[in-house]
Amino acid sequence: MGGKFFSSKSVSEVAEALNIGDGMLYAWVRKSQNASHLKLENDILKKAAVILGTNPQPRTAR
Repeated sequence: MGGKFFSSKSVSEVAEALNIGDGMLYAWVRKSQNASHLKLENDILKKAAVILGTNPQPRTAR
C-alpha cells in the first residue's frame, strides 16, 4: 500500500479500507510521526556525540 493510494482519501475511507476504526488510524499516525521524530532526534544526538568525541551509549533491551 503506497501513500499515493490514500492521498486523496478521507480518514474514514482509509480506516474502512484497512478494516480499522478512525481512532485507531489516528493513533497509528500519531505513533508513526512520534517514531519518526525520535529517530531524527537520535540521529542528531549520535552526530553530536561524534563531533564532541564521545561514544553514544549502547542500546539496552527492553
